[in-house]
Amino acid sequence: MLFLFIKNTLNQTKRFALLGFVAASSLPAIANAEECFFMQDKATGHYLDGNNSSIYTQDFNNGMYQRWSLIHTGDGKSVFLVNKATGKALDGNGKALYPHAPNGGAYQKWELVSSRDGGNLFYVRHQNSRKVLDSNHAYNAYLFDYNGGDFQIWRFHATGCN
Repeated sequence: MLFLFIKNTLNQTKRFALLGFVAASSLPAIANAEECFFMQDKATGHYLDGNNSSIYTQDFNNGMYQRWSLIHTGDGKSVFLVNKATGKALDGNGKALYPHAPNGGAYQKWELVSSRDGGNLFYVRHQNSRKVLDSNHAYNAYLFDYNGGDFQIWRFHATGCN
């Protein structure tokens, strides 16, 4: 049986058993099979998007550039987020957020932290810098210190990978 460990907003680690493609707790499942999600910012309603050179948000368009594959890193607490259109991983250095060829490095590891709203709403925390994925109404996506605001909460919508 596979397990996913996710920290909640109180920094308590919870263990969730993954049953096939669906986690028993309704969290985004991370299993051996590829699963893809649209990531929607709670405050703006925009979706995480990207191309070969930048990461940003856009209005929903159901395109491949808005589909993100969640790949379990094997450490029991983090995932890689890989853009389906570009094949590049979401990467960051504590200041900048950018797409980069997957390399398994620390700058490409992300933790999904349950938001206070529960359900499929998460803070997406950069494992290396501890900053979170943030957004604004100007369609920017970036790393920022955690402040608990809705611009830092992301809703994961399951979708097909093709």
